[in-house]
Amino acid sequence: MRNKLLAKKVLCSVLAASVFGMAGSALAADSAYPVADANINADTEYTTNGTIKADITGTGNENVTIINSDNTTVEATIKTAENSGNLEIKDLDSLTILTKDTKTNKFNGILAEGGSKVIINNVKVVNIGTEDSPVLTEHQDQAIHALFGAVSMNVGELNIYTGCQGIMAQNYGHDGVNIEASGDVNINSRYQSVLAYGLNSAPDGGKAKVKINAKGTVNIVSTNVEDLDSAAVSLTNKATQGPNEYTGQNGSEVVINGEQGINIESSNYGVNAVATGKNADSTFSLESENGNVVINSKNDGIYLSDNKENNIGGNIIANNVVISSETGAAVDSTNGNLTLAANTVDGSVILTGADVAVEAKGNSKLTLGDAEKANNVIVNGRIEASGSAKISTTANSTLVVDAKYLAAGNKNTFIEGNVNVGGNLKVTNAKTGDTLKFTDNKDLNAKLTDKVISSNVLQNIVKGDGTFTVGTVSSAEAEKALAGAVITNVAL
Repeated sequence: MRNKLLAKKVLCSVLAASVFGMAGSALAADSAYPVADANINADTEYTTNGTIKADITGTGNENVTIINSDNTTVEATIKTAENSGNLEIKDLDSLTILTKDTKTNKFNGILAEGGSKVIINNVKVVNIGTEDSPVLTEHQDQAIHALFGAVSMNVGELNIYTGCQGIMAQNYGHDGVNIEASGDVNINSRYQSVLAYGLNSAPDGGKAKVKINAKGTVNIVSTNVEDLDSAAVSLTNKATQGPNEYTGQNGSEVVINGEQGINIESSNYGVNAVATGKNADSTFSLESENGNVVINSKNDGIYLSDNKENNIGGNIIANNVVISSETGAAVDSTNGNLTLAANTVDGSVILTGADVAVEAKGNSKLTLGDAEKANNVIVNGRIEASGSAKISTTANSTLVVDAKYLAAGNKNTFIEGNVNVGGNLKVTNAKTGDTLKFTDNKDLNAKLTDKVISSNVLQNIVKGDGTFTVGTVSSAEAEKALAGAVITNVAL
């Protein structure tokens, strides 16, 4: 199956090259997009010059490429008119959507206007752009843009390559963007890869929604290094265009399910949810039943920000959840709510930051670990909660930290603020005789007395006056711990 899909990608790249390089052959005048519904039984290349409304139906074996003409009158390769109903392209082997440079700052791959819906159904591989010929330039718009309309896909595999933004659901009163894939979804963009943009002002207008459900893996890459607010996955109700600033209502929602995993790579933020004003709830869900969710970012992995007027945040649940930031925190929340959990017994939540790994401010509430299954919550960095914010590990979870973050001489303690350690706290790489300092919070220190353990079964960690000391267990305890084991050269 993988080789077959790869072959289709190669074929679509060849078709893309023919669109740009062949003159007077494949793209003759009769290749204009039809004005009436068409049934096809051969590979076909179409050009568009304005809004389109005709359905295309194949037999399941055809490869179709669609590209805008040089003198197009609209701002998208596929654009539907307002109140035009459904446009459906279905029953194909592959569909490739490309864009020519129109020298305009406003252009899209697919643009669905109000009262219209673009439906792509039963297509094995959909390519919007290719690796060699990405759609759009850095100053244009989206590969898929549900403005006031909707975009729905039921496909085998979706690949998006764009020099600008990937998928955007904007404003209100529609179903947004809904992707169902029996294989993988791959989005490679320069700016936001997935964006839910709630900019409407009608109080009952509904949320801007993006939903991606893939039986395979969802892979998202955002390569922008210029726009400091850019994120691979973004939810917001605020926009600035020149001197004008817009603030919307009704909020936004992003749901991404990758059955075999979700991978997010970003040169800025991994996931951000930012709301201002009122009536602007912004929520997201990233889940994988059989795989991991992995987020690697330059800035914060998860960034949440609200003015205490809205519900922002979400949940990330997978076999293992791994979030890493090169220069920021794995999680940075102001007035947000977030749950990170592994859906398997002994699964791990691994959070790595440049200094602080997990930070909660305002009235944030962060929950680490599953409520029922035993999880390891591995934190590489410090944990900070300020204001009325609270960070908790669940009772079934073991908080795991390297001893280097607990050195008594460190400038800052491992835990600061209102942090509840629900289960055990395991220390790795500790040396016998080390003095460990977890926090300046006396109440928390007292609660940790019976929870702190070492990953070395021959060590115990004993509470002192504000610090803990790494010692060795008794001979009887050592014999019990090592029962049945053959040990040589045990170093304490």
